[in-house]
Amino acid sequence: MKKHILDGHKRLLNPFYEKHHSEDTKNKLREQKKGKYSGSQNMPVEIDGKVYRSAGEAGKKLALPMTTVRWRVRSSNPKFASYRYKT
Repeated sequence: MKKHILDGHKRLLNPFYEKHHSEDTKNKLREQKKGKYSGSQNMPVEIDGKVYRSAGEAGKKLALPMTTVRWRVRSSNPKFASYRYKT
């Protein structure tokens, strides 16, 4: 009984609940997004004079999580003054 009530509530909140896109629709959506830049995910980062293509790349090369690199770039901590976005 409870599951039925929960499913009904989910269906009210999300009309697409338990439905799926067809493969044709998925392909159309994929084609629409292909090659489009959707944000600042590839902003160059300079760390200790070395320029990386993105925070993700810097994180991989330095064995740090990308979120740590981004935090250090945005931080005002003097310890990480060499971390900055390259403009």
